[in-house]
Amino acid sequence: MEFRSYDSADEMMADMTRMEDIANQGLTPAQLEVARGDYWISYHPNIDLWIFGQSMTREQAYAGSIAAGASPEEAEYEQKDLDEAYERGYILGRAYSVACPDGELGDTHRASMLGKLSEMEFRLAQDRLWDIDEIFDASPSLRAKIRGYVSQKPAAPPQAPDLGI
Repeated sequence: MEFRSYDSADEMMADMTRMEDIANQGLTPAQLEVARGDYWISYHPNIDLWIFGQSMTREQAYAGSIAAGASPEEAEYEQKDLDEAYERGYILGRAYSVACPDGELGDTHRASMLGKLSEMEFRLAQDRLWDIDEIFDASPSLRAKIRGYVSQKPAAPPQAPDLGI
């Protein structure tokens, strides 16, 4: 992991924008296909963690804001922030894994995703408590689909481990 320090908040924000631009320019067709309301899969080799996501539609995010106590005006303001983040590659949703089986709400950048899953594939993963070995044993077709996503990814740095799929 790389740590950076900055002399100002403006310098940090400029670097974040530059890094987002690089990430967005390198998106694969499978990553570009993931949209609001879709299911997706991600892999983090540095910690050997598969993540399964369920992204929210605009309507679901708005309803969630209202349910959490926001006024309609506040919820609409949040929608504008979510729209801006979406245009920059971030999708709001809930991410699940063996480390967080109940899911965690947050934004995920498309560059962190491998690609889209069907609802049936997502439910299969959920039924197997996000355990990738059990998921692959139960669905050779999903294993092949994910292999296809991995083959689209830009070449990883030499120190990155093989995904083993």
